[in-house]
Amino acid sequence: MRASSTARGTTGPTPARPFPAPPKAPALPATARVEACRKLLATARAAGPSAAARPLLAALEAALPVTRGSRAEASEPVLGATHVQSLLAALRSTPAATLHRLSALLSQAGARAPGLEKALLLKAFASHAPKLDAVERFARAIRGKPASELSDRTSPLDLDLSNPRSEGLAQRWSGSCVVTSAQLLRAEADPTYAWSLTARAAGSEQKKILEAFGGVAVDRDAPGGSGIVYGRIGEVPAAVNAGVPSKGYTQVSLDWLSPPVRQQRLANVRACLERGEDVLFTVLGHCLALTDARPFADGATRYLVQDPWHGTGQWITAEQLLLTGFPLPGFGQALTATNFYLPQGT
Repeated sequence: MRASSTARGTTGPTPARPFPAPPKAPALPATARVEACRKLLATARAAGPSAAARPLLAALEAALPVTRGSRAEASEPVLGATHVQSLLAALRSTPAATLHRLSALLSQAGARAPGLEKALLLKAFASHAPKLDAVERFARAIRGKPASELSDRTSPLDLDLSNPRSEGLAQRWSGSCVVTSAQLLRAEADPTYAWSLTARAAGSEQKKILEAFGGVAVDRDAPGGSGIVYGRIGEVPAAVNAGVPSKGYTQVSLDWLSPPVRQQRLANVRACLERGEDVLFTVLGHCLALTDARPFADGATRYLVQDPWHGTGQWITAEQLLLTGFPLPGFGQALTATNFYLPQGT
């Protein structure tokens, strides 16, 4: 939990925040993302939804602006266009009886944070449809919880960069950065998985998957460990939370590319992030996650990096990511991205 003295996924004290302070300029609201989702919803309504789907479309419309908080790193809408598309497809194909059960779950949301609770239930159904069992268990677990607990336990990200302590999920093993970053992506896509991701469960899954991909799990800072080779990183997200459908990821190398071509690759990354699809990337033998891209009031677009070694996030610019580098403790130089891993089909 974020309130504990131990970083998620580790067994030692929560480390002090190693990254620079967050930008002074505020992030601009993600209005365009919400509007894109509203257009998808309008198209679905024009197609003539079933009687069982109509109340769920109304609930979805109300959920589109819902975020986990007001800070820049917490103000991304819970539901992105990718989740909305999955949900709309599920509403067209799921039996009416199941949709009525889902509507009942939404109607039972607690009074403390009903908007966030409903948004999380819809996002969970987008991951599990047409099955509802996991969503029903999740609904019972989160019912009536305050917004702060819902936010903390349904995201493993570092969502308060003003906090002097690291808050996000951290890798348990020396070579498990790839698996931990993939856990971040899976948990952001499926809040039922995030809710279950205790430090012990996260570490156990990291070890199992790391070894299945040929790595060697040793304690953090212990000698003899090894990670997952670049060419197989794109397979790892589907191995996390096995049993729930997931896309594979395609490696996009940045080696030997000119700055304009690198910028085009980054434009593809930004499009993924703005749809709600997070991205893996590598720097000099280490794997991290990109979980948001936002324009700020000072005119810069910044990318939210989540580092699994420290369990910590930082906002960086496109120039830092591609050209000049960004700081990462433990490395003797500023780092730039060497590979992106994008969801297949993007």
